[in-house]
Amino acid sequence: MQLSTDDATRTYLDYDGMQQAVDGICNMFEQKLKLQNPDSEALQYDVSQIFEFLDKMRDLGVLIYNVNINAYEPKGKAWLKEHIYRGLKQ
Repeated sequence: MQLSTDDATRTYLDYDGMQQAVDGICNMFEQKLKLQNPDSEALQYDVSQIFEFLDKMRDLGVLIYNVNINAYEPKGKAWLKEHIYRGLKQ
């Protein structure tokens, strides 16, 4: 992910599975909310706010290992949003 036009904001994260990745992204969003609302004891948000957070990122991609081709396949924001939506629904 890259949060801004500054290349120094480029960050790489590694997760063991899709659900862990969804949880990690939601946790990043929650940390941002906590910083913006330091006096709030409880935070409430919906999936559209997470999607807006993702859309504001300069770049965001996911590499998923495909055993059939023995390689990583790149996925974009739309794919990730679908998996976040499914993950939160569960």
